[in-house]
Amino acid sequence: MNKLFIAKRIKEERERCNLRQDDVAKYMEWDSSKHSIVVELEAGRRELKAWELYKLAQLFHMQIEDFFKESTTIRPLILWRNKPDVTALLKERQFIQRCEDYKFLEDLLGEKLPVKRNLPKHNLDIKTATSDWANEIADVVRNELNLGDFPATTLPRILEENYGVRFMALPLGNDGSAACSIYDFGPAILLNSDEVSWRQSFSVAHDLFHLITWNEKVFKQFMNSPDLDKRNEQLANAFAAGLLMPENSLRQQIRRLCEDEKLKFSSLVALAREHRVSTSALLYRLEYLGFLSKKVVEKTRKDKIFRSLDKQSFPKAHENATQIGDRFIRLAYLAYQFSKISRSRLARLLNVSLITLESHLNVNGFSEIDNEEISLSHS
Repeated sequence: MNKLFIAKRIKEERERCNLRQDDVAKYMEWDSSKHSIVVELEAGRRELKAWELYKLAQLFHMQIEDFFKESTTIRPLILWRNKPDVTALLKERQFIQRCEDYKFLEDLLGEKLPVKRNLPKHNLDIKTATSDWANEIADVVRNELNLGDFPATTLPRILEENYGVRFMALPLGNDGSAACSIYDFGPAILLNSDEVSWRQSFSVAHDLFHLITWNEKVFKQFMNSPDLDKRNEQLANAFAAGLLMPENSLRQQIRRLCEDEKLKFSSLVALAREHRVSTSALLYRLEYLGFLSKKVVEKTRKDKIFRSLDKQSFPKAHENATQIGDRFIRLAYLAYQFSKISRSRLARLLNVSLITLESHLNVNGFSEIDNEEISLSHS
């Protein structure tokens, strides 16, 4: 092992991930107050144990063998909804690592998603595209995917089962909302498992816009232009709102719920939950369709009674929420049950510690120990 080369690579990866030396020391359970071990390590003056290199690879979300190669900036293009400011590269590496783990599990179990149809494609001209255009595209896509009047309830399942879109979920906190990419196996969407279900639903629709307009050459131009990137995100939001809240059915619901040209707060909250979107998304949609003025929308969003009613509906909405991205968990669990991966590998794949592995599986409906069997009858 070339100590100086490995030392250089560790420093490169730490700096690329915007991590401090004491961040590394704390993760490695070294003396984080002095971080002298990391200093010695990056200077090539300390011998590195195999398990330490493995743990550093986990921290940087990379393969161990990458420490023995020259660094490279080549990586899949990733589009973010609310890109993290400081930890963007680290989060992107988590996403890429999850994609690689997903592919590994599918290959291991021989359970690749069948692609029954290709996602529709639409050319994005950022100079001429408008919110009206994004809404028109949303109508076309909703009909083509046969999503019905309440797309949020079926969209992830249809994208996964018919179009081969892989969904993954990682705890991103407040640092980044969702992301998408085109990986080796096709389109992939990363969701923030810390977010509420209706925000995840909106993220799915938002990132679907990026997938159906995917053009790496064009998107790379956006990355070098904050204004173009912001415009692209606005169009994705307009598309998501149009897709999840179809104009015709929404107008019929509003007419049914109106009394003397007025809507009750409770009706607005119920309508948002029915479409599985946030109340803010619903209010902005109603503003776009001409039902509400901008002034009324902002006043309603800040109203204490309205916010209280909205908050009260959260628990029930969570009970009925569909778990998005659970196929990855199922694949990892099956690989463990069939003794194809170890318990420690399962914990790493699920991004949890060995101590919390069992409770994590239980929350997702799995039992770690399952030795009971039944016999099948032969007919």
